[in-house]
Amino acid sequence: MNTYSLKIYTSIASLPNSWDDIAIDNAFLQKAYLEVLESSAPTNMQCFYIGIFEETQLIGVALAQYLNLNKLESFGERDKCLKTFIRNFIFKNFASHVLFLGNNMITGQNGYTFKKKNKL
Repeated sequence: MNTYSLKIYTSIASLPNSWDDIAIDNAFLQKAYLEVLESSAPTNMQCFYIGIFEETQLIGVALAQYLNLNKLESFGERDKCLKTFIRNFIFKNFASHVLFLGNNMITGQNGYTFKKKNKL
């Protein structure tokens, strides 16, 4: 029976050497893109890189992003009405910590990928 595990990394420098071998078909999960994302991320966003292992072999990679909306200066101050006040109150007090599996800045299936099994 195979044993599966995962490891969460907080920096590109600590990713396994075989990371790009798994992410070869998705540029948004390769180290080069993740380095740009890490260096240009807004102050309220932190990236986590997830390695999925079968025994000791890396078989999958994923990206998670944590957003702390409390660090935003404004949630949109386009008008001074009750609706704006309520929206800001809710965001600051109830929806201030959000975790995405994937990249919240792009659409599509760019959150994870797995090694393709060889067909016999």
